[in-house]
Amino acid sequence: MAALSLIGVVLLIIVALSLDGATPSGLAISVLALAVGLIFGSPLIVGVWIWAKWKKEKDRLAKERKAQFDEDRAQRVLTNRANERERLRASIREHHGALSKNLHRAVVRNDYGAVVSDNRHGAILEFLDSTGISEHLVPIDEAVSIIDCELSSLQEHHIESGFDVSSIPTDGHEFEHWVASALKSFGWSASVTSGSGDQGIDVIASRSGRTVGLQCKLYSGPVGNKAVQEAFAGRSYHRVEKVAVISNSRFTPSAQELAASTDVILLSHHDLPALYDKVFKK
Repeated sequence: MAALSLIGVVLLIIVALSLDGATPSGLAISVLALAVGLIFGSPLIVGVWIWAKWKKEKDRLAKERKAQFDEDRAQRVLTNRANERERLRASIREHHGALSKNLHRAVVRNDYGAVVSDNRHGAILEFLDSTGISEHLVPIDEAVSIIDCELSSLQEHHIESGFDVSSIPTDGHEFEHWVASALKSFGWSASVTSGSGDQGIDVIASRSGRTVGLQCKLYSGPVGNKAVQEAFAGRSYHRVEKVAVISNSRFTPSAQELAASTDVILLSHHDLPALYDKVFKK
């Protein structure tokens, strides 16, 4: 700013000396005007320059901050999605028995094996809603893919352990032995009780010092109160810590209500791999 003012003063002196009493020409007047402008306008010029520089730097910093904010937000979204996928996988492992059961029941076939209805999509939506998985973070198509992958992996692991849920027999007595054999695959000591004298318990299994008695029901229709009553009576007779009814079928609302009031656990054959947690960690 001082330099501009000095230039203006010098120009003013030059004009004054050049006139020496003569009438100023157009050029002299122009130079005189420039000199006055430099002297009095330099603060404004410098101010405008400083403001422009400040504005440019401000815009640069704002742009950098926005870019950083967008990058951080994108990273948070990626992290949240990764965490939600892992939470979905954990939920599948935790509820794989119930999820497998519901997916299996969602497909209805007629007597000839043809599919009459398939509501697996609805079963998956119910699972995602019940476990609180965000569809915004894990879109439904991706969730379906993860569920298929995880369930397939678990099934392969179970088959390697000696348990294949799809190999369920069609005879009631064979079902009891199938249950006992499956439990042995998962570290249980299990045995089938004696036929008609089972006193409400078909299989007795123990693991890690804890014992459970199982009433096994291979039904084509819903399982009712009788099975729950038999399991409840068998607890005292066989002196087991816990009792459960395990079935390939559904349980009637009445049976569910009675089981809740008598501490009888209702299970699906899909729950066999996680039986210990289902029975002793509820």
